[in-house]
Amino acid sequence: MRQVTPFPGVADVRLLREYSEAINQAAAGELVPFVDVSTTYSAGPSDLLIYVSQSAPLTVTLPAPSATKNRVLTVKRKNSTTHTITVSPASGQIDGGASTTLTTAYQAKSFHSDGSNYWSI
Repeated sequence: MRQVTPFPGVADVRLLREYSEAINQAAAGELVPFVDVSTTYSAGPSDLLIYVSQSAPLTVTLPAPSATKNRVLTVKRKNSTTHTITVSPASGQIDGGASTTLTTAYQAKSFHSDGSNYWSI
């Protein structure tokens, strides 16, 4: 893929450099869309990173594995609380079970879909 470079001689080269870097990162798949949640949340098939800042236990429901085949979704606790975050799929299983939990401060788990189930990675 051809890299985008800023035009020389432009007054604000720094801004153009940042813009070109963002375009290159997006083209290389390095930019990750995310959502911030603080209450129970049902993830959509386009969610890749779910940040959770909760003050009570909650559940994050992953989409059906068939909707996210060959993709990785990450659930990350963004605070130091230890309230349980339960992660469960809309269908299928996670590592052979109905759900998994995040129970420690700043913990994260990533899940790969094989089209039928999710697997912790």
